[in-house]
Order: sequence, then structure tokens, then C-alpha cells
Amino acid sequence: TFDFTANMQDFAATMGQQTANNGGDYPESPELGLEQLPQLAWRTGPSVARLAFWVGDAPHHDQRGAAMKQAILDTLAANIRLYPVSASGTDDLLELTMRSAAEVTGGRYLFLTDDSGVGDPHKVPEIPCFFVTKLAKALVRAVAMEVSGGYIGPDPADVIRTVGAPSSR
Repeated sequence: TFDFTANMQDFAATMGQQTANNGGDYPESPELGLEQLPQLAWRTGPSVARLAFWVGDAPHHDQRGAAMKQAILDTLAANIRLYPVSASGTDDLLELTMRSAAEVTGGRYLFLTDDSGVGDPHKVPEIPCFFVTKLAKALVRAVAMEVSGGYIGPDPADVIRTVGAPSSR
């Protein structure tokens, strides 16, 4: 865990030291990461937006369900909104957990689709309608919505495809 910093050089150096390897393990322990969120030195005040992106491709271990639930509730208690990002490998349990975490904390469930061309095949979400945009655009919209306090629909020029009949509200 690395706390927030205003020093961009320190941030870049810390990020540059991170690595990922192995992969392919299933399930994982996302609750361990979520448990760290309330421990960070978040800014305080009425005009502060607290949000975290949780990127995952595998659910929590079955025996860790209670810890997962508690990590989400602790995130809510710390007034942090979760924006889960579902990647390839997602199953029904991960989608349910991510969608529940977003709903409970006031965030939004985000997901990769096969339109991305990245990773293995992606699970089609169990929702009736949605817009598909590039992930970077979706993340920027999520931050903008938190800062503005209202819904911001995608720019029509950014929509790759539409599933169902989503409302722009």
C-alpha cells in the first residue's frame, strides 16, 4: 500500500517500481486491497470527491465472503465510492460482488467488453442496456460525475456501440 502524495515524481517512481506476474490464479483476494482504502490519507472537506477504481478479473475466495462484505461496508463508512472495473475472466460471483459494491457505495459498475481487443473474452454483463466507450473515457466521466455531483452521459462521438436502450440520464 502506498499513500497519496502531491509529489508527482514520487508517484511516478512508486508506480514505475510496481510489477505484475503469474496471473491465471482464480479466485483472488480483492478484500485485502479494499481493506486498505479507509486507511489512506484522504482529503477532508465538503468539496472532496472520494472514489476508488477496483480493477479485477476474479472473485474473492468463497470462505472470504464475510471479509469481502466488511471491506465494502468499511469503504462505505469512509465515504469512498467504489467504481469496480470488471476485466476478462469475470464470472457471476465477481459481477455480483462488483455491482453490489458499486451500488452500496454510490459508485458505478464498469466493465470491459470484447470491443476492447484486450485480454481474454469478457463476460457480457447481466444488465439490460449500456453504452460502450473506451475505458479511458468512462474513467474520466466517472471522476467528472463525482466532482459535479450529477450524471454525465457519454459524448455521442465516443459511443462505440449501444446495447438495449440506455437513457442518457
